[in-house]
Amino acid sequence: MSNIYPLLPKLTLNRRFVQDFLDAPELSCAVGVIAERKQVLPLLALRPGIALPGHVTERGFEFGHSVLGDSDYEIVQFTFDFRGFASYHVLLNPSDPVVCEVLQRMVELGSYFILAIAPDEHVTAFRADIGAPKLTGLIDHLPRILRSATSGAQYDKVLAKFYQRPEPPGHVLEWVCRGDLSYLDLVKDRMELSPASTPELSADTPIQSVEHEDPPQDDINHPIAMLPMIAEITAGELQAASDLQQSLREARSRPHILGDAEVNRATRLCNSQMAMVPTYREQLSRWRQASPSRSQREALSRLSKDIDQIEMTVAETLALLKEMAPGTIDAVLRMDDGELGMAVFEGRIKPPKGEPLSEELRRREQRTIAVMLDAVGGNIPAHANLLEFLAVSAPQMPLFERLMAICNEEDINSLCGEYPGLYRFAKTMEEIATGIRSGTISVPY
Repeated sequence: MSNIYPLLPKLTLNRRFVQDFLDAPELSCAVGVIAERKQVLPLLALRPGIALPGHVTERGFEFGHSVLGDSDYEIVQFTFDFRGFASYHVLLNPSDPVVCEVLQRMVELGSYFILAIAPDEHVTAFRADIGAPKLTGLIDHLPRILRSATSGAQYDKVLAKFYQRPEPPGHVLEWVCRGDLSYLDLVKDRMELSPASTPELSADTPIQSVEHEDPPQDDINHPIAMLPMIAEITAGELQAASDLQQSLREARSRPHILGDAEVNRATRLCNSQMAMVPTYREQLSRWRQASPSRSQREALSRLSKDIDQIEMTVAETLALLKEMAPGTIDAVLRMDDGELGMAVFEGRIKPPKGEPLSEELRRREQRTIAVMLDAVGGNIPAHANLLEFLAVSAPQMPLFERLMAICNEEDINSLCGEYPGLYRFAKTMEEIATGIRSGTISVPY
């Protein structure tokens, strides 16, 4: 991402594009073109549904981009992150002719404009001259983007999934003003935006994008009019935290289906959510001291409960991630058979369940259990009777059962030939089973 800061130039846009965009719902985004000093640049127009406070626009925001998809489709994601305020996302279908043209211009020129339009139609303009290095992702995928055949159904499916869990968390803007190439005409149907002067900026002082730096941690106090948006943000955070925890609980007995990257990404997300809790509580305290109305007090009470629930849920999820981290597939593959066997034996890693995900994992698991049972069988005194053997080996019976489930006869014979203790363990278990079937060993009912 790169930080983008506001600029106040004289701007020319397509009149119908502006009218149609203003007629669209709040929380929307459109792409087009804009002219500044006779230079035509790509445009990203936002309607965040609220007037952005001056201290927020003065610090600018981070603009991020990525290309989602696989061999069948491509979708472009743009993220607008107003640090300490709110984040917004939009997903674009590059098979749309307007999107395709705008993205190509963005890559070729390395510059673009962003307009943020408030409910009162006040416009804040940002210009970015970031150059090719900051657009590497788009540049790398541009050939695919230009020939994209992503269908509307594919786009809608990805969008619906993204709405459920935006990554990173934030508001999802509706993509509007689609598919009309006449929106790119700045000759026949044009309108101009005139800048309003401010003490800090003028049209003669363009502010270029800069390398990312953490913004100063100002003491931000949002007006209580922001309560519905903050409540929506925290509700989304709570839902995302709950969904993540549920997914991890479902995988708890099978941590090997996760990699280090997934665990690390989830941990970063949780740490980010936890870091926002004090900020939410401070803002909550200020609003409560500002003589809120009855309905606002009720909303503040609900918000307080959501914040408490976020903190509890995220703390539980972090503990769950810490528990699962030693058992990821990457962690398992870093161990040799002896280390892995000892980790399972000591309870640091739980034995997996179900069918192994690959033949390599099947072999690794077979050898891991063989190492463990070899140690058990080798440590049982030679003179021990069957009851004494059962007393020592009973805790390892689930592992032996698991070994039998993932081995065929050839596998078992090969492992028993390599591990004498395992052979003794398996042989004794066979004798016990034979004794039970023949009646030599009595089994209470």
